[in-house]
Amino acid sequence: MHDVTYSKDSTEDPIEVPMPVDETEYPLNTSFKVRRTASDPATGNSTGNPRQILNYATTWIDLSALYGSTREVALKLRSFKGGKLLTQMSTHMDHLGEYLPFNTMDVPTNMKPGDKAEDLFAGGDARTNEDWILLAVHTLLLREHNRLCGILAKKHPEYDDEQLYQTVRLILSAKYALIANSYQMAYWTKEMSWPRDDGKLS
Repeated sequence: MHDVTYSKDSTEDPIEVPMPVDETEYPLNTSFKVRRTASDPATGNSTGNPRQILNYATTWIDLSALYGSTREVALKLRSFKGGKLLTQMSTHMDHLGEYLPFNTMDVPTNMKPGDKAEDLFAGGDARTNEDWILLAVHTLLLREHNRLCGILAKKHPEYDDEQLYQTVRLILSAKYALIANSYQMAYWTKEMSWPRDDGKLS
């Protein structure tokens, strides 16, 4: 869901949502303004060219939050040693561990006024520093990527950096897709038609 909603809000064409007649929490004749997602300016000008939205993430469950959605970002996050991603070693509560690197490589990062990019963590998603939960998940994924690189390098010493990186990226993306699908199956109830009902299951 985080990837699906990685879009820009339009400032020009909000949707007015009126309150239904049986609304009890808000006064009658109240309406909310909901910002639409910004559209591709080259679309939406005819029925043959419907409005299309712009999304900043890839359209796949491919761990773009860790690896980035562009080749440029992906390259900036790599160490080019043993297939691993860049990290920083830091001690927290007397435990030495791998953490996301500080953004000294200038990957796109959402910042508050007064923030400096190099004081924030670098990740594949510009929202990496949005909250501590995202930071924690991205840190776990980073550590898993580097852990798998170490295992694969021992099993295949003939693999170079590129082979290790690409193989582990594929493996970890598959693991992530399984986690995402398990979450969906656990979240949706039997009363909800999707995603349990795919039209083939009884």
